[in-house]
Amino acid sequence: MSASRGWVHSAFGSMASLRGKLTVVVIATTAVALLTMTLALLHRDLENYRDSLAADLNNEAGILALLTAPAMAFDDQRVAERNLAALSAKPAILSAALYRPDGGLYVSYVRPGTAPPPARLDDPLDGARLAGKHMEATRGIVQNGEDLGTMYLSASYDVWTHVNAYLGILAMMMLMSMAVALALSAALRRSITGPVETLAAVADAIVTRRDPSVRAPDTPLEEFSTVVKAFNSVLDESQERTHALQESNEALTQQIRDRLAAESALALANARLESTMAAAEIGTWVWNLQTHEVTLDRNLSRMYGRDAAASLTGDTSLLHQLIHPDDLPRVQSAEELALRSGRLDSTEYRLVRPDGSVRWVVSRGMVHGELDKPAMLLGLLIDITAQRVAERALRQTENLYRAIGESIDYGVWVCDASGRNIYCSDSFLRLMGITQEQCANLGWSDMLHPDDVQGTMAAWKECVRAGDFWYREHRFLGADKRYHPILAQGVPMRDEDGRITGWAGINLDISRIKKTEDALREQDRRKDDFLATLAHELRNPLAPIRHAARLLGLKGLDEAQNQTARDIISRQVARMALLLDDLLEVSRITRGRLDLRKEWVSLPTLVKAAVETSKPLIEYKKHDFTIQLPDTSVEIEADPLRLSQALSNLLTNAAKYTDPGGRIQLEVRASPEEVTFTVRDSGIGLPASVLPSIFGMFSQVDSAIDRSEGGLGIGLALVKGLVTLHGGTVEAASEGLGRGSSFTIRMPGDSIRRNSKVMVTADQPARAPETLRGRILVVDDNRDAASSLAMVLRAAGHAVITGHSGEDALEIGAQEKPDAIVLDIGMPDMNGYEVARRMRRTEWGKSVLLLAVTGWGQKEDVQRAFGAGFDFHMTKPADPEGIEHLVEQYLSLRNDNQHSQQENRHQD
Repeated sequence: MSASRGWVHSAFGSMASLRGKLTVVVIATTAVALLTMTLALLHRDLENYRDSLAADLNNEAGILALLTAPAMAFDDQRVAERNLAALSAKPAILSAALYRPDGGLYVSYVRPGTAPPPARLDDPLDGARLAGKHMEATRGIVQNGEDLGTMYLSASYDVWTHVNAYLGILAMMMLMSMAVALALSAALRRSITGPVETLAAVADAIVTRRDPSVRAPDTPLEEFSTVVKAFNSVLDESQERTHALQESNEALTQQIRDRLAAESALALANARLESTMAAAEIGTWVWNLQTHEVTLDRNLSRMYGRDAAASLTGDTSLLHQLIHPDDLPRVQSAEELALRSGRLDSTEYRLVRPDGSVRWVVSRGMVHGELDKPAMLLGLLIDITAQRVAERALRQTENLYRAIGESIDYGVWVCDASGRNIYCSDSFLRLMGITQEQCANLGWSDMLHPDDVQGTMAAWKECVRAGDFWYREHRFLGADKRYHPILAQGVPMRDEDGRITGWAGINLDISRIKKTEDALREQDRRKDDFLATLAHELRNPLAPIRHAARLLGLKGLDEAQNQTARDIISRQVARMALLLDDLLEVSRITRGRLDLRKEWVSLPTLVKAAVETSKPLIEYKKHDFTIQLPDTSVEIEADPLRLSQALSNLLTNAAKYTDPGGRIQLEVRASPEEVTFTVRDSGIGLPASVLPSIFGMFSQVDSAIDRSEGGLGIGLALVKGLVTLHGGTVEAASEGLGRGSSFTIRMPGDSIRRNSKVMVTADQPARAPETLRGRILVVDDNRDAASSLAMVLRAAGHAVITGHSGEDALEIGAQEKPDAIVLDIGMPDMNGYEVARRMRRTEWGKSVLLLAVTGWGQKEDVQRAFGAGFDFHMTKPADPEGIEHLVEQYLSLRNDNQHSQQENRHQD
């Protein structure tokens, strides 16, 4: 403590010393001057704040009175509320209200957390007045001399915020001034009192020691140098020097006072201007065109969403960085024009602040300096967001109903209380090809469909009489001479007393709904036809099956009769299975779940496989059947089983719908562009009306349904699906009922290849295929099932090996390399899916025929089998004849391909 006191005494001296007195004078003078100026400025600023707030409130009230006058005149409360809601952009506004001429509250706006306006305003006086901590302003709303009501505004009058701000500024300036005063005092002590103290010390030494030889050291100050030189000899001169020192000190003090006064006056003027511009939401900026430096004042910093405690300085990007990208080119163009003309004209644009909010502003300014060498561009930025919001609200109110009406097909309509139409949207008038005048006075009824006129007009008159809602479907004749289905809906409009003043509604275009309803009805009809046909087709085989079962139950039948009954059951079961297989095939194609296994196959091989399937029916009905193949050897890239299946379906259809002894021709043509398969018959033919839909699901021809071979109507749909999967097309043609028909499959040229081999085929009857035998591996964990199937296949002449697990299948398959494998799915060690996948990864298993035989027959099971690599999926109990047929067909296709490839290599 003593050390600190000693330092202070050393630095500033005691109160009795010259140093201490000088320090006290400087500090006291500075404090009094600052306090006096601060109080004067505070008083003046509070007066300006009160007057500025009153003027702003009066202006706001006047503007809002003009904006809300139309709403008050038309009693549009919603528009009035939106106009007052725009005041949310003014943080200083606490509440606002519109009062009727009788003083009653009409609408109001209250900022959250503040008191609402008074419920009544009995004695409104134009102008602003203080009311405690807020200021109120009222303005009468007059339009065309009519008193429409009173506009009321209430704003926050926060005096203590300004007082506290000034107290803070005073404290900061006092601290800074004290620091400056202390610094000046120290400087004065060093430059003025230092030499004096030195002289005093010398004088004291002279007086105390009585030593006239003691001299004071010289000093760099000219005045004190003279005093030092003449100290002992010229006392008068020393006295004059002391007087000169005092005058110099007084002059310095006066300079400090003048400078502080000037700075205070400048600060006051700046604060006054800044407060005024802040209240008006105006900011200023200065663009130094020599240094390209831009300075934004505090108001503009606040408008930019920045820290408002100080101005911002930076390059030109500081001025442009918040401008909306769509507006920036226009702003830069205006600035370039200002540099040439010396004036920045008003330019409106948007600012996107850091918090994402968008503010509308207008910028204007002047260039200072010579036109050939401008020095700086000074500008103002005015926030016009509230004005923009008000303008946009007005436009939205004007365009709301029109926009709603025109966005609906076919718009809106309005009728008066008598039911007379007074407005229809342009979209409806354009549809009808009439004008608004023609539509009025029930003129729209002339455009109704003749079948709808009586019912619609009677319903509308009853609606007008009862004041009810309107809901009616009817058809109008359009300008395109077509009738358009329209759903009209409307509701009655009522006034304050509940009286109906008219109806308003909409006209909805329901043409697509009507088309959908028609399509659904047609689909439902076709579905019913299909179900009836399916029931018929399934009942047909049941009758002979029941008869054959009854026959087998009788005693005394010989072996021939027993065999006949068994053959009947076998044939009819096969027919039912064929129907179900066709349904599954169509379902797979429709769902995109049928995978093709394409390979290069010769045309004779495809034709041979298709003829094998349909030949029994052709021979049974004793048709004259001929085949014509191209002279050139042609191969096609296709799935041989699926494409031959499509061709076989066409041949079977031709055999079904041609009377016994008819003619059927299969003609195959090949060109560089395409390969065509055409099946012609002399059967019942097709009417022209069914040709466009003949390949649709459940498509039936009435004349065909009457025949016993009618079918389900899915065969041709299956043909189209299989051909489409191959990238081809199929088409039908007929000259009419009783004149036969033709079906043509077209395959694109990019799926064919050819060589020069000459075919020896002509118009010859198809020959019966030779019976082929192969090696078959049967794998089933049920030993009885495996052995019984093996016995049947061996009886048919095949070499059969059996296995009873997944490991057996892989091991025996690798050793024996069979032609076909009949594989059970559910086995204990490894399921059939995994076995199939492993087989397909081996060299010998890539081309083997894989048949899945299982008790699982759901759609997911079939898809999983195909995904694992199986060629066919059969549910237990599997038909041995079906297995034999698939194996023989596979062996036939493989042998034909091998023979064709050998001949091609021989020719090469």
